Amino acid sequence: MSQTQITWQDLIEGNFKSQQPTAENGKDNLVQECFLFSQMMKEQGITNISHMNNLITRANSWDKFPSIRRRNSFEESGRNVPGISPEAFKLVQQHLGNSKYRGKDYLVGSSEY
Repeated sequence: MSQTQITWQDLIEGNFKSQQPTAENGKDNLVQECFLFSQMMKEQGITNISHMNNLITRANSWDKFPSIRRRNSFEESGRNVPGISPEAFKLVQQHLGNSKYRGKDYLVGSSEY
């Protein structure tokens, strides 16, 4: 897996097509997309996955992450928002060095879209 740097502008403009996951194995796509997601967080100084999710939503760029994007429902807040799958969340947290992080709100549902 290449560690090519992707900028926020690249995400918005879709300028990283050659670096998008192309493997036929869905697990490989998941890992590669998690890597891109976490790399962009690091490059932009974003430490909260929810903030990254909000930026991707505002940029209308979830199509760049088809293997990890989900609609997530949360217990306490009752929110149903675009985000990443629980499995992707764990991988991104590990890549960021936050493997024991736990959010304030409990995820009660996650579905593909």
